[in-house]
Amino acid sequence: MSDISERQRPAVTHSTMFVYGLGRAAEAIKSRVFETFLFFYYVQVMEVPGTYAGIAVGIALAFDAVTDPFMGSFSDRFQSRWGRRHPFMFLSIFPLVITFLLLMIPPEGMTSLQLTTWLGVFAVLVRASITLFHVPHLSLAPELVAEYDRRTTLVVIRNIMGILGSAAAFFIGFSYFFASTPEFENGQLNAAAYPPYAIAMTILMVVAIFWCVFGTRKYIPYLKPPTVTRDFKFTDIYMDIAIALKSKSFRSIFLAMVFFAMYSGVHSTISLHMGTYFWELSPREFTVYALTVLAGALAGLPVAYFSIRRFDKKPAYITLLLLSVIFITAPVALRLVDYFPRNDDLLFFPIFLTLIFLGITSALAAGTASASMVMDTTDEHELLTGHRQEGAFYGAISLSGKASSAVGHVVGGFVIDIIDFPLGSDVKPGSVDAQIIWELGLYYGPMVALLPAIAMWIVSSYSISRNRHNEILVELGRAGAGETPG
Repeated sequence: MSDISERQRPAVTHSTMFVYGLGRAAEAIKSRVFETFLFFYYVQVMEVPGTYAGIAVGIALAFDAVTDPFMGSFSDRFQSRWGRRHPFMFLSIFPLVITFLLLMIPPEGMTSLQLTTWLGVFAVLVRASITLFHVPHLSLAPELVAEYDRRTTLVVIRNIMGILGSAAAFFIGFSYFFASTPEFENGQLNAAAYPPYAIAMTILMVVAIFWCVFGTRKYIPYLKPPTVTRDFKFTDIYMDIAIALKSKSFRSIFLAMVFFAMYSGVHSTISLHMGTYFWELSPREFTVYALTVLAGALAGLPVAYFSIRRFDKKPAYITLLLLSVIFITAPVALRLVDYFPRNDDLLFFPIFLTLIFLGITSALAAGTASASMVMDTTDEHELLTGHRQEGAFYGAISLSGKASSAVGHVVGGFVIDIIDFPLGSDVKPGSVDAQIIWELGLYYGPMVALLPAIAMWIVSSYSISRNRHNEILVELGRAGAGETPG
């Protein structure tokens, strides 16, 4: 592979970026099902106690936090005629299909403890299966595109595909599978709707993965071979992470993601409880909400692109993250002090959607900036060490996100039990005690809003600007030509 000149390499066009980005749609579909429907399904519909379900999902995330850096370090060292990343991306399909369907279609007649065990085991296996694809897929990006601003373009396109995948999982769910029926006005309480929904999502994930793998295979001969060639040992995971964390810039974005993931974990765990019982959204309103999230996410991508070009990545990230927390927390905080329109007020839904739109726009823009920042740290690492270890970096990032998100999910499960939220598909919106609803909003809104504030403070030490990254690329070019860097 190394004897093929860069001049022969096919150009990475926008259509190539589109095909690469499709892989993000598969992971986003899985994530949307897990973050919006899975906890609600097992807790509210199957009546598993919130603490049990939260711990089961948290354990799955904790396992995932180990398998991700393992997959990253292993793929960094892997050698085959199909490259370092593509074999794992392709092989992920079969276990993903089997484990996802078993997770979403548990056997009938199980006890709460049996359901908890089933949830924990198959949530672990689903996450392990998607890791086979997702970590190599992320690690492929810095190899495809090296330029500072084109990387932002690649991340934007990848995020568009993720947004569309997530929106498809949400929109298809509420507009078709969880639509109102005479028996279930709120379709998300209908247990029979979940198995066919799971089958539909599985098909979409498989199509996205196939297209991504086969659409990028022509670049395999031009990708960099392993630079770390010694036999893989399990302890290499921790060694690689320790080496990555020596970078001040990488360490700052790593720790920032720890706190943001905790924040997101609490939000995602109880988000459907919030929509169903705090805001009392109907299935039609959930559909409109999904379209608003989609519009906000898509709007966030050009905002990210132009913000980064105008202000650079770090200041853009900090500002956009701050705005997202303000907009997303505002309606909940204002409702808690009776300064937000009631759910039956004509002004409620338009104002609520406007703030959600602005919050999602800012959040997706911030996420685009942070993803691009991580890619730049891989080049700094190569300059300092001589090794390309994108897998180790993305494995470490995934570890930070998922381990912290696991904490958030456990906390979210505890919240449901601490406030004594009533369980069962017969619990209708408007029937839950007002104090319980108030406490649900308190935990979801102001209580966790300080976590991203800590993330903003930590990331202030990130030091790779556009000018510094250009200098890094120049130094890497000299090193590749046999000159001494610096």
